[in-house]
Amino acid sequence: MTSSTTNSRAARRRAWVLVFLLAAAAGAPSRAADPASPEAVAPARAGETLLPIAVLPLDNLSGHPADTNELREMLREALESAGLSLLDDASLAEFLAKHRIRWTGGLSQDQSDALVRETGARAALVTSLDVLDDTQPPRIALSARLIAGGASPRVAWVDRVSLAGDDAPGFLSLGLVDDIAVLVERAVDALASSLARDLAAPAREGLKAPGGRFRPRRWYRSPHLDLTGAAPARIAVLPFLDESGRRRAGEIVSLLVVRHLGAAPGIEVLEPGVVRDTLLQSRIIMEGGLSVPQTEVLHSLLQADYVVTGTVTEFREFAGATGSPLVEFTVRVIDARTSQAVWSSISYNQGDDRVVFFGCGRVRSASALASEMARQVVATFVRAR
Repeated sequence: MTSSTTNSRAARRRAWVLVFLLAAAAGAPSRAADPASPEAVAPARAGETLLPIAVLPLDNLSGHPADTNELREMLREALESAGLSLLDDASLAEFLAKHRIRWTGGLSQDQSDALVRETGARAALVTSLDVLDDTQPPRIALSARLIAGGASPRVAWVDRVSLAGDDAPGFLSLGLVDDIAVLVERAVDALASSLARDLAAPAREGLKAPGGRFRPRRWYRSPHLDLTGAAPARIAVLPFLDESGRRRAGEIVSLLVVRHLGAAPGIEVLEPGVVRDTLLQSRIIMEGGLSVPQTEVLHSLLQADYVVTGTVTEFREFAGATGSPLVEFTVRVIDARTSQAVWSSISYNQGDDRVVFFGCGRVRSASALASEMARQVVATFVRAR
């Protein structure tokens, strides 16, 4: 890394601290996150070029105001430092304005096709800020996915990083991090490095076997559910209903399910932006659940084999170094070809479940807890017999 780049990042780090001070003065605190290991998902196809990349403005899912523009600039710098070619900001801004794109949490099929034709970008990077908290210990969680552009957009890579200042306190607490700017820089660098590695050597990491304390409390798996076909099962994950009171918690959990489904063998998870656009264009409103006619519409328009829905009923964070987050959600999977439910589960956990020895294994945030719970749901759905 050159000295100019280092100085630039240091300046941005100082600016980030100032942003937090101003946000605190305005009364806009944020919440917490906990470590989660990055997980690459769908590999690039043979001969496919995914550069240059259009880095879309961040989607703020934290539930509180945040300077996502500053975060995006840091992400761009980290990606360029990793050697990735990016679409220039002027071309991206012109494209977003021309197509009146305000929601940047994904791309529709038409938007993806236009992006490639009009800007020359081969992929779009969608990033969400899930958690941002500058109280002690500070915490941050970022999620990102790479959408291979064109007329048939697909999720080419998904990852997530979640960090807390007390992840590894170590001897005499010498490993504690009390500077939010340090965590922000580490999180951004981790995502950039993960994407660069995946583009250099595409590989599907796979899904860990189910089991452990965060497995669903109860679940039903239909004997007619078969994910062993020659062609990958196409799965559309709909936005989860949010009854938790935590703003946008339903979106966070549904995207976590997307992330872990993408790592499962024999599954092709559909780009959430395409799914969202189909819901809007078809005027599908899921009051009281997904109806049979709505399922038939999604099967016809998306060619989806399965549709995933869910409800988040609890998504509680805690402040400070003590306490325990609480997450509860349900997941339902419908076979879109028959309109029959083939999976249902209930997940309920606290961050200190089965923690008895000096807090070892305690999960410190609702975001990290929900990620592990979603992984267990997907692993059990795919592998349970």
